[in-house]
Amino acid sequence: MPIPKGQNPPAAGLARSLSFRSRLSPTSVTPFDLTDPAAAPSPTAPHAPAPTWGAPGAFVATPSAAPAGPPAGMVPPQPGVPSGPIRSESRDENGFVRIPPFVRDVAKTAPRMLAGDDRVKYYAEQLVRLPMEHREAMRDFTEQFVDQMHTIGASDLDMGGAATAGRVWYRIDGDKCPRFELGTGSNDEIDLLILNFLSDRQREDLWEVGSADFSYSIEDETGENRRFRCTAYFDNGHLGVCLRAINEEVRPLESLGFSPVIQRGVLFSNVRSGLALV
Repeated sequence: MPIPKGQNPPAAGLARSLSFRSRLSPTSVTPFDLTDPAAAPSPTAPHAPAPTWGAPGAFVATPSAAPAGPPAGMVPPQPGVPSGPIRSESRDENGFVRIPPFVRDVAKTAPRMLAGDDRVKYYAEQLVRLPMEHREAMRDFTEQFVDQMHTIGASDLDMGGAATAGRVWYRIDGDKCPRFELGTGSNDEIDLLILNFLSDRQREDLWEVGSADFSYSIEDETGENRRFRCTAYFDNGHLGVCLRAINEEVRPLESLGFSPVIQRGVLFSNVRSGLALV
C-alpha cells in the first residue's frame, strides 16, 4: 500500500517515539526491534499481579479476607443500631438485672435543642429502628419491676415524670413510696422504656391527646397470667406511666364488710333504678 508523501511509515514513527522516551528516561522503556517479530512482547503475556493494599505505589486494593464475626453476645454496628452487648449480664446487690447498656447509649443521642414532645418523638423514631432482640431485652428489664408488684403486694406502679425522681414507686395498702434498691434512671432512659410498652396506635394516641390507655399482661413464675390497666402520659416534657394490677379474684359482696342494709341497697334485685356506687 503506497504511503502518502510526507507521512512516515507507522513502524518507523513508533520507533522514533520509543527512542525519544528512552533518552528522557533510560529505565522507563526498553527499546526493541520492531522489524524482529520474536523481539516483540506477546500480547497474551500475563500481567504482573496488582499490589496489595498498603504496598508502595498501590492504588487499587485487592479484596481482603472477610473480617471475623462479632464475639458472642455482640451485634455488628449498623446504621441506627447501637453496637455492644444486648443484655446486661451483671446484677446489682439485690439481684436485679441492670439496664441494657445500649439503652444508655441511645438516650445520649438526642440533640440538645430538642425538648418536650419533639424529644420524645425523636426517641420513638430511634426505638422503631432497633432490632426486635434489643426491644425484648428492654421489655425484660422493665418487667422485673412489674413482677415485683405481686411479690410485695402492690396495687400500683409509677415510673417516669418529674415527681418520681427517676425511681420506681409502688402503692402498697394505699401508701405510695419509692423502692430505693431498684436504683434510678435518667428521664431519657425512662422515656425509651415507656415507649417500648406502646404499640404504633397507642403512640399515635399519645401524640394526639397527651396520654394513652392500654392493657398489659405478664406471666409470673407459676405460669399465671397477671393483667394490668395502664396509662402513659406526658409529664413536664417527659413520659410517665402508671400500672394498676387487676385482681383476678372476684370477691363476694359479703366479704367487703358492708352492713346488711347496704348490701340490700346495692343489689339489683332490690334497686330497680338509679346508680349504685361502691
